[in-house]
Amino acid sequence: MVVALLNAGHETTGSTLPVGLYHLLNFPDQLERLRADRGIMVPAWEELLRFDAATRGSVPRFAVNDIEIGDQLVRKGETLIVGNQAANHDPAVFDKPLELDLTRSPNKHISFFGGAHYCLGGWLARLELQVALDSLLTRYPTIELAGEVEWRKSFMLRALNGLPLKSRPEAARGPP
Repeated sequence: MVVALLNAGHETTGSTLPVGLYHLLNFPDQLERLRADRGIMVPAWEELLRFDAATRGSVPRFAVNDIEIGDQLVRKGETLIVGNQAANHDPAVFDKPLELDLTRSPNKHISFFGGAHYCLGGWLARLELQVALDSLLTRYPTIELAGEVEWRKSFMLRALNGLPLKSRPEAARGPP
């Protein structure tokens, strides 16, 4: 269990940071908003997690009763794979769900799922992401995309194969 938690936490957090940074670089108004006020780092990550979470699906679930979802009947015992992205972009829950708003409130996303299936490492991941992004923006105040990105092909994980970045060397702060 410990090894599974370590691997799952490393892979998802390691994938979430570059995806979040990618979106910030593609929404420069939001990036500047965060640069100007690091006090919004917590709600910023909640929004980045809602906007494009690394986890795309979950382990299979089995219907315990017959249930109708939309116009589809799911029979008792059938397998379901539950994805979170549709729920995180539901216009009945989120105002302007396709826009990135780092101060969105309320922000009841389900990127770490919920209930009995809530991610055990969710709070640690949030802290790691906040510290890493704050450090990155402090160290590289002029960071920008340096080329095209390639998305990893995966059903379960939203991740980049690489994130080409550039920054003016004279703008870098802190130890090399």
